Amino acid sequence: MTEFFKTYLPNVYLIPDEFIEATKQTLYMSFWTAFIGGIIGIILGVTLVVTRPNGLLANRLLFEILDKLINIIRSIPFIILLSLLALTTRFLVG
Repeated sequence: MTEFFKTYLPNVYLIPDEFIEATKQTLYMSFWTAFIGGIIGIILGVTLVVTRPNGLLANRLLFEILDKLINIIRSIPFIILLSLLALTTRFLVG
């Protein structure tokens, strides 16, 4: 395994302590981001289901606002992917 790092990742091989620390920081950051995003997603999802027209606490205005907001936010990753694919296609096709 050390031969792999020496050959393909020489900078990582020279500073293994910094590589391990950076990996820990990345995992820490990813965990908390996923955790907080999951909590926010559960809260928004439950609120959306409860306030729908036939829900337990039907509230049409809140439901419509949340529905539109969530649909806009959900489309952002697709828009980013679409723009990257357009650039890649233009590069490949000419």
